[in-house]
Amino acid sequence: MASASVKAPEQPTVDIETGPYRVASTLIKVQTEEREELHNLTKLVRNFVKSSGIRAGLVSIASLHTTSAIFINEWQDALIHDFKAYLASANTNTAEATNIIQRLQDLQGQPH
Repeated sequence: MASASVKAPEQPTVDIETGPYRVASTLIKVQTEEREELHNLTKLVRNFVKSSGIRAGLVSIASLHTTSAIFINEWQDALIHDFKAYLASANTNTAEATNIIQRLQDLQGQPH
């Protein structure tokens, strides 16, 4: 698994809309190279909030890709180690899970 450090993506642009509420949005692209990678986005999110000028509100973060996940927790070495170990153990069961899914699809007459 790749290092737990963050590759520095380009600084995203910030779009701000005003009205009864002020809304700021951006798109952050994280380029990956390995099957599993962990990225700490804390500084990017913090910089985005500061650059928006909004002082109170809600931050919403979403993944636009089906094979990625957002995991919110403290960035601690022990936690990262445990999470990587969990991912490694989950990957050992991937072939078995794939076989189960294919058998279910066969029972339902679905292509796979």
